[in-house]
Amino acid sequence: MNLEHKEKLFTTYFWILLLVGFFVVSIFPGTFQIDSQVITIPFRTIVLLLSSIIILRKFYQQSFKNYQITEIAFLLFWLLYFSKAIYSFQNFTFLPDIQLKEMETYLRIVGITFIPAFAVLNFKKSDIDFKLSYIIIYYIILIVLVSNILIGIQHDHQGRTSGIMGMYSISFGHWGVSLVVLSLYQLLYKFITNKYFQISAVLGFFIGLYIMYASGTRSPFVALVLGVLFLLWVKNKRKILFGFLALLFIGVVSLVILKPQFSGENESSFFSRITKSITTGDSSGRGSLYQQGIQIFTEHPILGGRILYEDGMYPHNIFLEVLMATGIVGFVLYFLFFKKCIQYIYNGKSVSEKYPEIIWVLVLWVQYFTLSLFSYNLHSSPEIWYLSALVLILNKESE
Repeated sequence: MNLEHKEKLFTTYFWILLLVGFFVVSIFPGTFQIDSQVITIPFRTIVLLLSSIIILRKFYQQSFKNYQITEIAFLLFWLLYFSKAIYSFQNFTFLPDIQLKEMETYLRIVGITFIPAFAVLNFKKSDIDFKLSYIIIYYIILIVLVSNILIGIQHDHQGRTSGIMGMYSISFGHWGVSLVVLSLYQLLYKFITNKYFQISAVLGFFIGLYIMYASGTRSPFVALVLGVLFLLWVKNKRKILFGFLALLFIGVVSLVILKPQFSGENESSFFSRITKSITTGDSSGRGSLYQQGIQIFTEHPILGGRILYEDGMYPHNIFLEVLMATGIVGFVLYFLFFKKCIQYIYNGKSVSEKYPEIIWVLVLWVQYFTLSLFSYNLHSSPEIWYLSALVLILNKESE
């Protein structure tokens, strides 16, 4: 095994660790009734050390002259956001329990989100074995979610669940969606020719759907719809695409007409929440969160105001949060690299023809970007930044 191959394996397994490592370690706190920090802190430390090693090695191999405006904007945006985090805790009032999380917030911004994403931003397309990483990531998600079903899924008083995982129900639902779209990718592209993997893809498709349903949350459903539409579009499956749209339309109309009333612990939170969203416009209080974000932006339009509300909440929309926290300056920086991601996604058909082995990365980007439109804040969903960094370098090489 030559040195180049060893380095490719190293970066490939690092990429796998970034995408599903935290998902795996999330099993242990709830299953074994231990403090989550006993598991998560060592894991995050390992990721940070590996990220630092990769960055240092890349700096040794290349210079800053290779960075284009996209990468520079990425760096400047996170420098601005981190500066605004410090400014926020020093100049705005927070509830006591949120104030105590000041250092944790800094660590999340720098150690969990920025540095690992910056490490990926220094990759080349040839640094990752996309076939190997797809297979391993797929089987890890499948095995973990099947384990959730076998051990037993308990619902909370709202009818939602995170299974045996130490995560929010929204994240749990999105892992189900990831399994669905990765399964559909295999079924459409026949990327892995092994017949047993094809059977696993069929099984994973329905298991993922069940996990999304069991989570009782809405943004995974929206992400699923967009992810499926993206895959069918880039694969040019027009008949299936129109059939899916027709089925979706019939389903929505049925919910509006029937207006089923779900109540009780054993009823479906999933259908209840989607029905309320369609028939009443219920957004689970996001309207007031949007208004707070808009108000903060209008009061501090150039560089933004605070990164979190007094109670630690946030707008639940990435665009509004960028404006609220970093103002017009931050939004311009964000747009400079975001538009490159959208450009590559928009060219999905040509990418599908030339490099079908990377389409699974693009559909995961679509999924996690959808998540960022409805839930979490800039530093609490690092997967979208890892995926964005990889999409940026893929787009850079294609140009």
